[in-house]
Amino acid sequence: MEHLARALPGVRLPRARSGADGDVVQPFPVDGAALSCRLLDFVPGEPIMDSRYLAPAVVTRLGELAGQIAAALADFTAPETDRFRAWDLRNALEVIETLAPHWPDRARADRVLRAARTAHALVEPHAKDLPVQFVHGDITDNNVVCETARTAAGCPSG
Repeated sequence: MEHLARALPGVRLPRARSGADGDVVQPFPVDGAALSCRLLDFVPGEPIMDSRYLAPAVVTRLGELAGQIAAALADFTAPETDRFRAWDLRNALEVIETLAPHWPDRARADRVLRAARTAHALVEPHAKDLPVQFVHGDITDNNVVCETARTAAGCPSG
């Protein structure tokens, strides 16, 4: 988030709050396990998922934000860890295969599994030749907010 905030000062982003020890990642005990948690600032605005219609200008701005974020993350690096990252799209098939048996709609789960396996089979032979970088793989209507001012109504901004 800090990397993106420096690269995109005009985009409203949630910022992580530091704990008493100065670290933005804090342990949070749940049922005997220590989960790693971050407290993020609230980003005001209206989620675009509440809109019944997305005007072409809104869709255009959403695409611009996605492109700006992808470009800003092109030079981002983070310490390597052995931790499994469910949001790493290279792990998508494994994540889907793990979660699909728990979906209540079996027909939908089977369709998603088939599509994921087909996509994986098409991409996997070329995976070693594809570029790899950090991305925000969830720039969607429920993760984007719009300005609420009259002059910018419905314009994605954060």
